[in-house]
Amino acid sequence: MADVPVPPPDQPSVPLHIDGTEYETRLTRKFRERRPWRPIDRSRITTEIPGLVVRVLVRPGERLRRGDGVVVLEAMKMRNEVQSPWEGKVARVAVTEGQTVAKGALLVELV
Repeated sequence: MADVPVPPPDQPSVPLHIDGTEYETRLTRKFRERRPWRPIDRSRITTEIPGLVVRVLVRPGERLRRGDGVVVLEAMKMRNEVQSPWEGKVARVAVTEGQTVAKGALLVELV
């Protein structure tokens, strides 16, 4: 994927060259204000949805395999088990049962 040059705010569009053809595209405010991409931090397990922590399934020092349950979140009257996306050892559990968490909140840190 090519980098898109971001013109100054007073220039509303930018030319793109794809396979020898030039295109003119407008850049939205959302595009200009987007957060830069960052690689995944494999030492942090976060939640993709906001909700209430119903149950914590791990303790510090425990070894996790990919797919092991970490916490159970209740969101919109449904319970969802957040699973570990990778292997590791639990360094710290950052939430407690009964705690409300926002999207992207840290659940567990791994070492």
